Amino acid sequence: MNTNMGKLVQADNAITDSDLELIREVARGFVAKEMTTKTARQAEQGDWTAATGAWKAIAELGWIGLMSPDAYGVDGLPAVAMIADELAMAAFPMPFAETAAFVVPLLAKFNDGSLDDLISSVTSGRELVAIALPAGGLPRNKDECALSSLQANIGGNPWVAEHLARATAVLIPVQDGKGVALALVHRPAAGWGGISNPDLANNAYLTLDWASLAQGEKIVISPDNWTWADLEEAFDVLRTVLAAQVVGLSRAALEMAVSYAKERQAFGASIGSFQAVQQRLADAYMENVAARLLVADAAISRTSASVAMASIQVAEGARKCTFTAQQIWAGMGYTLETDVQLFFRRARARQLLLGSPWQQRESVWHQAAQQKWAV
Repeated sequence: MNTNMGKLVQADNAITDSDLELIREVARGFVAKEMTTKTARQAEQGDWTAATGAWKAIAELGWIGLMSPDAYGVDGLPAVAMIADELAMAAFPMPFAETAAFVVPLLAKFNDGSLDDLISSVTSGRELVAIALPAGGLPRNKDECALSSLQANIGGNPWVAEHLARATAVLIPVQDGKGVALALVHRPAAGWGGISNPDLANNAYLTLDWASLAQGEKIVISPDNWTWADLEEAFDVLRTVLAAQVVGLSRAALEMAVSYAKERQAFGASIGSFQAVQQRLADAYMENVAARLLVADAAISRTSASVAMASIQVAEGARKCTFTAQQIWAGMGYTLETDVQLFFRRARARQLLLGSPWQQRESVWHQAAQQKWAV
């Protein structure tokens, strides 16, 4: 693989370790040069100008389409996870994980030629396709998917979609006969409707207005024989990249803690020289490293058990890193004037999409039990 002004160009062979190192180097340099937490702060206040500008730059680098068939396909997951980790160091608010790891691969997978223009617009950063989800997070089984007749969802459990206000279409997992499907709904002429419903990180969620949604053009893009297991596999790919984001957010909080511990003085010395502070920082660092390694393994192996184990460790690492950072910053760590709270809130919000650690432990146990009885 070669680069053109930092743009990653598809090679004929599969992605290699040297490719991944180059991608990380380019991503780290891009974030250091082009991004600050000011972008996320502006977005939380409703100004998405800087965020959308950075999004177009990311698209020009080719990162949004890394998992399309024209690039690396599913083998591009380690690269996408790595980029998500680096973008999270600046708390980047645009939906990189959702777009690069879910929307683009699935639109491309089921494209019969009619979606060519939409896929091109998404990968070039000109359009967004949002993902609709239950308000409680990713669906955990077929019955938690929406009803395929969109108006039939009126009065049921609330669903939300992030970045819907800027999206030209929304992708909705729906029940379809005995299986599941993906419904692609284009923006209705009268608009999406819906009510603003920001989460812990002030992400731009809207509660879906099913009546308005039903007025848009609906296309079922997945095949008739698609099962819950197929959709769950696609969600696991998304979880892997979401987990990578949490790793990056946690690492950023930890680096802020280390930097502040070197500066803050107590009893005539920097608090970073105190053994108790050093131990807390070291423990948090080890948790973060373990999380990053497990995410890297999940991105390569792509098994539900590896994704679940990574999610468990990511949750623990995020708790340790962000809480440690806030405590070292003391009262300032809980105020809006510092960025520590920004990383804490965004790590927590992303973590909730992974599912609870108890759910993930159940998934690991289920996989282990299946392997035992298979033997």
